[in-house]
Amino acid sequence: IIYLWRSLHHQIDIMNFYRTLTYFILLSILISGPKYLEAQKRFSISLLGNLEASFMNIGHSNAEVYNSGIYEKGGIGLGYAFGIQPQLLISKRVFVRSGLNLEHSTYKSLMKGLRFIDGNDSKIVLKNTSYTIGIPLELGRNSSIKNDKLSLNYGIGFIYNYFISKKASGKIKGSSGENSNLKQTKNIADLSIFSAYIFYGFLKNVSNKFDLGIESYLKYTPNKFTTAIYESTAKTLFESGINFRLKLK
Repeated sequence: IIYLWRSLHHQIDIMNFYRTLTYFILLSILISGPKYLEAQKRFSISLLGNLEASFMNIGHSNAEVYNSGIYEKGGIGLGYAFGIQPQLLISKRVFVRSGLNLEHSTYKSLMKGLRFIDGNDSKIVLKNTSYTIGIPLELGRNSSIKNDKLSLNYGIGFIYNYFISKKASGKIKGSSGENSNLKQTKNIADLSIFSAYIFYGFLKNVSNKFDLGIESYLKYTPNKFTTAIYESTAKTLFESGINFRLKLK
């Protein structure tokens, strides 16, 4: 109970830090004056959509010790996110972004080489899924192309993940097409509350009201897993995705 209380208190402290930082950015914008911001085009808000792939790695599979013909393999999990991000230009080319994202993530591993009495080959697909509220903090730079009609954006970011829900599941998939859910066979996940990433993309000026952008990113999250049955150790190798951005002026 004491451990849980301290863990909860630690997460609350982190959330308070990010909330204070966000308030500070917004307050700085208000103090600067709306007319000045409008004239300099320093402040903007973006609507964000995201598709992401997560790659799991099993360093050493304990299934090999039993020499049973069964082997474990890291899989690719798919996720998505939606969010809103205010942006502030702190110089002509350097910007800072924060905001709120609703994120759904999936982490997957496989067990192959299963053979049952009927002789059909089968595999087990094990998934860990989560819903989080992500609070990003990004520092980036833009470079103008074609008289500001097109810009190149790149930078680094950190994100705090506040978990809304977590779920583990397993399913047997037979070679003849039959599937069945598993109740007890599940991976154990220790999901991290922090991620770090780099991003790179383009922003196209479409009209006086909005820009359209696309960004690719490479993210590292120190997630750890213990696989079902053989209890092998695994981790998230990396995550990669694409952001679709609608920047309102």
